[in-house]
Amino acid sequence: MKLLIAILGPTCSGKSAIALKLAEQIDADIISCDSMQVYKGMDIGTAKTSHFDRQKVKHHLIDILDISQPFNVNKFVELCNPILLTAKASGKPIILVGGTGFYAKALIYQYELKNTDFCLNQRLQLQANTSYGYTELYRELEQKRPLLAKSIVKNPRRLIRAVEIMRMTKDKNIIIKSNMNNMASLKWFQVILIPNRDLHRQAIRNRIKLMFESGWMEETRNLLDKGFLNSPTARQALGYMELAGHLIENQGCDTHVIENIIHQKTIHYFKRQITWFKNQHPGAIFLSGLEKDKIVNWLNRQILS
Repeated sequence: MKLLIAILGPTCSGKSAIALKLAEQIDADIISCDSMQVYKGMDIGTAKTSHFDRQKVKHHLIDILDISQPFNVNKFVELCNPILLTAKASGKPIILVGGTGFYAKALIYQYELKNTDFCLNQRLQLQANTSYGYTELYRELEQKRPLLAKSIVKNPRRLIRAVEIMRMTKDKNIIIKSNMNNMASLKWFQVILIPNRDLHRQAIRNRIKLMFESGWMEETRNLLDKGFLNSPTARQALGYMELAGHLIENQGCDTHVIENIIHQKTIHYFKRQITWFKNQHPGAIFLSGLEKDKIVNWLNRQILS
């Protein structure tokens, strides 16, 4: 029986529903591989698994931080490793599910990650939010690592992190190397869901509409009251900043306009995720065009074999 299963893929591809159903069948725990579901109060906009479902199946790394606390790939791997070692010792299956590709890659392939400097990261965050700050950071990285800079130009978090490492190490070679330790023997069975693009566009729109109907605007308003705009990490969550800007500026923009803006940003994010998973996860099995129940049944057979 395979003990470590990764169900990955782009946003709104049915990962959580499949993982939940599979976990019930094989008595597994779930690890959320999502950089934003760790934050309390960010439930609707992150499509967080319901409390009811979390009572049925144990979920790790959901609702563990306040929005004021930073979170990064280092912390993610640090929190996951003890869970995986315990599973290895007990024989308890673990399902890693989510769409934060860099986190998944770092954990599955056990990469050795650079340390972080919180104060430096904060300064870079502030610089990136100034008029020309983001461009300045990009040019700084481009001078030493042009290919890396080009690959992450549309990902502010990764750009800031790359500049942070470069300044910390004073080394132009920002390379993440495999970490051969007692975690290296852990073998993952990876499945990546690739939905039909045309059908997926409508699925994303439907989800966003449901989020608004479920109170996403009010959720964002509550987060603003708790200092969301000063958060080093949580403020980067997809869609929240657009809603925050709408609430603060109060320019009379109706909900449909905001929905369309978030829909377009989500589509762009979906495309980046697809590109990432297709190029960064060797050994993964790609599934497309299958109904969820068929995927669960197929996974069950593969895991038990």
